[in-house]
Amino acid sequence: MKKSMQEFIGITIVIIVLFLGIAGISSLDKNKIDSETVGKFKIYSKDINTDKEIIVEEFGFYKDVDTVEKRLNIIASNLSDSQFKNLPIELIGIEEIDGKKVATFNLKENEENLNKPDWSEYSEPSWANNFFQGSAGGGWTCYTLQTTMLQPDYDGEWIDGVRFLYNGEENKYFQHIEGLDRIKYRY
Repeated sequence: MKKSMQEFIGITIVIIVLFLGIAGISSLDKNKIDSETVGKFKIYSKDINTDKEIIVEEFGFYKDVDTVEKRLNIIASNLSDSQFKNLPIELIGIEEIDGKKVATFNLKENEENLNKPDWSEYSEPSWANNFFQGSAGGGWTCYTLQTTMLQPDYDGEWIDGVRFLYNGEENKYFQHIEGLDRIKYRY
């Protein structure tokens, strides 16, 4: 009886070790950068209380995501999902301004909110009500959007600058995101 209990415990330990090993390997593979990927890309944010930069997520693109536009669209989608309650972040285009490549994005309210005349009546989620209000919140929004799209740590081919429109227009209404519609260049 004592021997079968020892065997049971031994088998249980082996199963647990194998399970933890497999789980660890799969989580490593998720963010693995290998010969089939191009660079390491990050979603940047900031701790709103300490102002310290946070890396929310890191990932690589496979070689078939072969244009800056495709990469920007994927980053925008991941950023929207992880930080901005799935609100639309649409790449309008990349243009050359003074010899630099500048990407312009549109931060678009959900369709339901676009028909309302006053943003104070918008339902959630909403750029206007959830992310443009307050100096800390507006600062966090600007930093997260601009830094993530500029990818300051990436050394491959990339954009030189970025700017954001709100519902297709320059910012006319929100003081806490002032400058988000102006070009921000990589540092």
